[in-house]
Amino acid sequence: MAVGLGAVVVAVAVLLLTPVVYVLISFLRVVAWSRRMGRVLKQFPGPPTHWLYGNLHQYNLPKQEGLFQALDFAERYGKAFRLCWGPVRPCLTTVHPDTAKQILRKSDPKPAGAGYAFIIPWLGDGLILSKGAQWSRDRRLLTPAFHFEVLKPYVTVYNEAADILLRKLETCSKSGESFETFSVLSLCTLDIILRCACSYQDDIQTKGASHPYVAAIKDLMRIIFHRAVSPQLHPDFIFYLTKEGQDFKKLCAYVHQLADNIIAKRRQTLEDSKESGEEDLTKSRRRHLDFLDILLHAQDEDGNTLSDVEIRNQVNTFMFAGHDTTASTTSWVLYSLATHPEHQDRVYQEVQDILGGRDPPHLEWEDLPKLNYLTLCIKEAMRLHCPVPIIGRQISAPIEVEGKVLPEGTITDVNIWNIHHNPAVWGTNIWSLTHVGSCQKT
Repeated sequence: MAVGLGAVVVAVAVLLLTPVVYVLISFLRVVAWSRRMGRVLKQFPGPPTHWLYGNLHQYNLPKQEGLFQALDFAERYGKAFRLCWGPVRPCLTTVHPDTAKQILRKSDPKPAGAGYAFIIPWLGDGLILSKGAQWSRDRRLLTPAFHFEVLKPYVTVYNEAADILLRKLETCSKSGESFETFSVLSLCTLDIILRCACSYQDDIQTKGASHPYVAAIKDLMRIIFHRAVSPQLHPDFIFYLTKEGQDFKKLCAYVHQLADNIIAKRRQTLEDSKESGEEDLTKSRRRHLDFLDILLHAQDEDGNTLSDVEIRNQVNTFMFAGHDTTASTTSWVLYSLATHPEHQDRVYQEVQDILGGRDPPHLEWEDLPKLNYLTLCIKEAMRLHCPVPIIGRQISAPIEVEGKVLPEGTITDVNIWNIHHNPAVWGTNIWSLTHVGSCQKT
């Protein structure tokens, strides 16, 4: 049957207009939700918003000035106040333990919109981004990876990686060459997490920034942060048209391929072990079970195992979260101790008392609980310089905060950094290691 020209034109028009209509409807739904949430949050105080940037333009991030601006909002508006991240993401920000408890006492999911959504193409539904029943299942399956008997052998890896780090620092000490702390520590923590989680060793600390994985993680973080504070890049169809968006896709493909290769090799090793009759992993050539072993053998109540994509998501999540936040925390602990030599001297003496002239000077698993004062200083440094400043939740059922009802769907941010620097909680002297003793109770 012949098709008339008019029918062809109509068909082409439908094909062209359908995605446009879909995007338009989706946008209008987001705008409608944003306006409804905006009316709800009018119950709370907050700064005036810009039509496009919301309150983003009032945060000079990532500079330290942005943190002080956030602290100023907390002092002006109290325990909870409204903010808008971009044109269509109004949220309630909590900056006091009392209001944070109201939000965190339930297992509400993380927001599905901007922020967390930007990381999904990289980390997938790993433990950081999953929610609900999937999060509970994943948590149960991963818990065995953190049993003391699994963690004990890792101390050997810590000592070996620390020795490499100290040799690098000794070179700088002798030459008088300065170095940027976070980059050096990041290489060390990445080396440790790759060896502990995946038994993967590739001279990370020696190769340094030239290692493609190190460079990829750095660029992924830079792109994600830039996108988060740029409302015009929030829509996927715009972001992926830019050079940054194309680079982001290539970087994700690279880190995914690296993880896939590691998983495939381990699966093959396990298959070879079964064929040779060596099914007990503890008798294999490797000295310990690692995170990847446990993922590959994990089964839920119904006997279902994790797919390769699910394993990859968890591996990528722990490789990122396991090295970046640890490096950040360690950097700030060293900074805090260096600026408070009296505490540094006590920590040094505590370590020396435990080592007692050992050769090599390595700490053992049994020594860790004895590092009481160092533990207190780490906790206080993490209060001053928390590695994750803000976490988000989306309310799944109505709750009351500060005498006002938040309906289902409300997005809330718990500003951990503000809570840890709130003068109403910590007093006015909040910028030094003056609360080490109070950490003893936590």
